[in-house]
Amino acid sequence: MSEALWTRPVPSLTPTPDPRPLFMLPDLRLALRALRRSPTFTASAVLILGLGIGMAVAMFTVTDTVLLRPLPVRDQERIVLPRIVDPRGVDLALAPKDLEELRRESRTMSAIAGEAHQGAFGRAAWVTGNFFDVLGARPALGRLFRSEDESLTEPSVLVLSYDTWQRRFAGDSGVLGRQLTQAFTRRRHTIVGVAPAGLAYPVGAEYWSPLVYGGGLDVVAHLASTATPAAARAEFLSTMREMYRKQHAREREVVAGARIRTFPQAVLGDVRPVLQVLTAAVALLLVLACVNVGSLVLLRVATRTHELAVRRSLGATAGDLARLVLVETGALAIVGGSLGFFLAVALLRVLLVLEPAGLPRTDLIRLENAPLAAAVGVTLLAVVLLGVLPALAAAHTNLASPLRVDPRSGGETRARKRVRRWFVAAQVALAIVVLAGAGLLARSLDRLQLAC
Repeated sequence: MSEALWTRPVPSLTPTPDPRPLFMLPDLRLALRALRRSPTFTASAVLILGLGIGMAVAMFTVTDTVLLRPLPVRDQERIVLPRIVDPRGVDLALAPKDLEELRRESRTMSAIAGEAHQGAFGRAAWVTGNFFDVLGARPALGRLFRSEDESLTEPSVLVLSYDTWQRRFAGDSGVLGRQLTQAFTRRRHTIVGVAPAGLAYPVGAEYWSPLVYGGGLDVVAHLASTATPAAARAEFLSTMREMYRKQHAREREVVAGARIRTFPQAVLGDVRPVLQVLTAAVALLLVLACVNVGSLVLLRVATRTHELAVRRSLGATAGDLARLVLVETGALAIVGGSLGFFLAVALLRVLLVLEPAGLPRTDLIRLENAPLAAAVGVTLLAVVLLGVLPALAAAHTNLASPLRVDPRSGGETRARKRVRRWFVAAQVALAIVVLAGAGLLARSLDRLQLAC
C-alpha cells in the first residue's frame, strides 16, 4: 500500500495553457444578456456611437471625394490659370487675337487654351478647340473637342458634364447624336461626348461648346517641363503689359499686376479650408463620443465590482473577466457602427439632394464603398479605444474588498470614488475643449463666408 502511494504520479505544477479561443459563443451570450439588463446604458451608448460614427463617415466621404481624390486631368498641378488685373484689382480678359499672340510668345507655357463662362445663360462654357487637350482629360462617353470643331456653321457640337448627363439624361448612352438648342444663342448643338466625372471647370458648367464669339477669354495653360508657376506668372505679366501698352497707348497703366493659380486651386476655390475645418470638428466630435461611451463603460465596470469579484471567487480568471467586458464593448461598437453607417448614408443622400452652392465634384460622391470602409475602420478603432481600459479594469478587480462591501448598504469603495472623480474632471475638460472648438469653428466659417 505504501509502495503504491510512493509510486503514484505527482501532478505537474506547471500551468497548462487554456485551449479555449479568445472569444466564444457563451461569452457573446453573457455579454448580450448583460446589455439587455441595462437598456438605458445600452441605448445611450449605441446612440452616442451611432451619431459620432455616422457624422464622421459622411464627412470623411465628402472630404475624400472633394479634396483627396485626384482631378480627372493630366498633371493637375502643372495646369495653371494666369490672370491679369487692372489698378482696381478686377480681372482683365483677353481677346482671341491676344490669346494667339500669347501662344506665340510664351516659353513657360507649352499649351494654352481659352475659355469663357456664362453662368447666367444655362451654365454654358465656351472653349477653344484644344481646351480638353490642354487639360489632358479623357471622355466618359463619346469624344471631346477637336480644333476643327471651332466653326460658326450649324450644327455645332456640345460636350455634356458628367453630372448633367446623369441628372437630365439618366446616364443614357444613347444621348450621343441628340441635338439641343442653346437658349442664349438659339443655336443647335449636337451632343458628341460626355466629360469625365468630377471635371468641374469652369465651376458650375453644365456643358461646353466651341468658341463661337469674339468676347473676352480666360487662359488655361499647361506649364513647360522646366517652368514654375512663378516664372509663368512673371512672363505672362510682362507679355500682357507689352500687349496692352501697344493697344492702349494713351492709358498710363492698364495692367497693374498678375496672379496665377493651379487647376486644383481654381476648381476647389474656398471650399478647401471650410471642409478642413468641418472635418476637424467632426473628428473632435467622434473622439468626444468615444470618450463618453468609454467613460460610461468604465463607470459600469466600477459599479459591477461585486459581480466581477463573485465571478472570480467562483473560478473565473482575470482573462475571463477581461474577455467578457471586451465582448460587451465590441457588441456596443458593432451595433453603434451599423447605426452610424445607415446614418451616414442618409446624410449623404440629403447632401446630394440639397447640392450646396460652391461644393464641387458632388457627382463623384458615392454611397457604396467609401462609407462602408470608413464605418468598418471607425468601428474597429472604437472597439480598441473603448474595450482596452474597461477590460484591464475588470482583469485587475480585487477579490477581497468588493466582497466586504454590503451592496445593500450603498457603500462605495475609494477606488470607485476616485474613478468617478476622474471622469467628472475629464468630462468638464472635454466640454471646455468642445466649446472652444465650436467657437473657433463658427469664427472660421464666418471669415470664410465674408471672403467668398
